[in-house]
Amino acid sequence: MSCNVPHHDLQHYIASSFYLLGTHLGEGNAAIPLAPKVTEQMRTDISSKITADPMVLPKAMYKLIKARCAAGMYDDALCPTFKQVENYIQYMRSRDSRLKSTVPSVRTELEKWRLNDNIGEQDPNKAFVFGVPYMGGEFQLGDGGLACFRLGSTAVALMAKYRRVVASNPGRVVLCHMDTTFSTNLSGYPVFVFGYSDFCGSFHLLCICITSTRTHEDVAWLLKELKATFMQVLNFNWTPSKIIGDADKAQYSGFVRELERHIPGIDYLMCFFHVLKNVRYH
Repeated sequence: MSCNVPHHDLQHYIASSFYLLGTHLGEGNAAIPLAPKVTEQMRTDISSKITADPMVLPKAMYKLIKARCAAGMYDDALCPTFKQVENYIQYMRSRDSRLKSTVPSVRTELEKWRLNDNIGEQDPNKAFVFGVPYMGGEFQLGDGGLACFRLGSTAVALMAKYRRVVASNPGRVVLCHMDTTFSTNLSGYPVFVFGYSDFCGSFHLLCICITSTRTHEDVAWLLKELKATFMQVLNFNWTPSKIIGDADKAQYSGFVRELERHIPGIDYLMCFFHVLKNVRYH
């Protein structure tokens, strides 16, 4: 409800005021309006849920908090917004990652997926790590802070299949695709899915890369390391002429600023879905 009676308060003219539970806000005994926030009890519940299920999505956590608010389990506290719940979950995860580094565990795990020193003995169907320097008997991974966390994974069979497609179709363009769609990403880090399409429009995976950021430098790293890996493993000069991606500025900048000297003449094409989406909104 609104009150249209003019009020003067320290020379400030107020055209309307609001009521709260039937009490005029100008009265001395009026209650202060509550603002939605993540309360201490909500934080405890969120912490418990994340401990039990580290991969829980913010949307699922928000639905739980909303249902408990509706049931009166948080007394008179208002239900926080989805963004408030999401921000708190992100804060918790970033805090926990600073307190406990997972890099040593990742290094240990990656030893199982290291490319065989004798490439001829590498199982063609077994995934191996690329794009991570290997020195002093261990992978030199960044921790996601000042040193970016970046690693790629592919298999000899996937790379050899791409080479056969190119060799079997001289003079034809094989379209490569890069996607970083977060709505289907359940990990904490950005995931780059990279592959190519055949002449029927089917997608064929070439590699998957995980990075702690999503900048043009990460895009450039992916393409440069994949090119180097093709040469190392198959002695194949990987020079794609066209790559299709989403409407992401980081990807475009990666091609334009970094890749021209490594893959001359490469063209960036926006995927059909994002073309239609941009036409619709612009």
